[in-house]
Amino acid sequence: MLGAASWALAQSPTSPTSPEQLCDTTASPLDPQRPPEVKPRTFTAGRELQDTIAACLKAIEKHPKQARYAYQLGNAYFLQLQEYELQNLFNHKGQGASRRDMAKAWQLKALASGARQQYRRAADAGYLAGHYGLALMQLRELQPVPWPALQEHHQALQAKAPALAHVLQGRWHSYQFLEVQDKPQAQEHLAQSRQHYQQAIDLGLPQALLALANSYQLPKGQDGDQYLQTLAKAAQLDIGMARSLYARALYRLGRNEEADALLAELEQAAASDADARVEMHYLQAQRLINGYSGVRVDMPQAMKLLKQAAQAGHVLARHELLDLQGRWQ
Repeated sequence: MLGAASWALAQSPTSPTSPEQLCDTTASPLDPQRPPEVKPRTFTAGRELQDTIAACLKAIEKHPKQARYAYQLGNAYFLQLQEYELQNLFNHKGQGASRRDMAKAWQLKALASGARQQYRRAADAGYLAGHYGLALMQLRELQPVPWPALQEHHQALQAKAPALAHVLQGRWHSYQFLEVQDKPQAQEHLAQSRQHYQQAIDLGLPQALLALANSYQLPKGQDGDQYLQTLAKAAQLDIGMARSLYARALYRLGRNEEADALLAELEQAAASDADARVEMHYLQAQRLINGYSGVRVDMPQAMKLLKQAAQAGHVLARHELLDLQGRWQ
């Protein structure tokens, strides 16, 4: 009889159209037990996300002892929760309602509960990323989360996935920076978050580069040298949406040729790479909105491209479209 850790990591062959492969759409690059042949996607949203949820449910039914599918279902629920919350927030923009009041409580609570349930199922089966998912769900709570509340998850990660444990510590300090009112204490949390992200990188988790880069935009959102240098490294490694973030920063600084070169790379890859296509649409929209590289401003076409990127899951595109039009769907 297989032990918990053994059956949690068991794998089975999949066909190109199998539920297992569709469920892998929400695999995470942070997952230390992710099979090397599974390539994580950066953007998943809308109908594709709903299909992924259905596929993960089928994969779990077929392979109830493979905890990876439970973890990825948790990711899918979490992504859908973020989608609904963001749209709901802007649907009530300016009405003065609290976050609790704005939520379609039954829908959001069901998704949050589903994510926690699947992360717990994975964690209890020895799947380490499940602990990270549970910790993220705790950090999303309305009240600041004290560090001892995350000890179970941190200890589980520290023992077998120390790089991910540092990412978790970095995330906690980042949240504390946003919550703490005392300025010196907040700055200490920001410094600590950067240290932990760097330690994660040093331990072989380059995905933390994007979080480290974002920390250098705090507290004023400026594209400083450290932000650009760190983001450039992330873009070179094609981490998350780093390429479109870096190109946008270059455009803002008037370094149009460098930004255009990045856009050209994305355009070349877009035919076979769904993530590259999303970033391409976002950058094409930026050029048309702002007239970068001497391009003539074309707001109607820019809105079409921005909407394509937003509907595919590009977070910045969603926020920009919501600010401009009040909706992204």
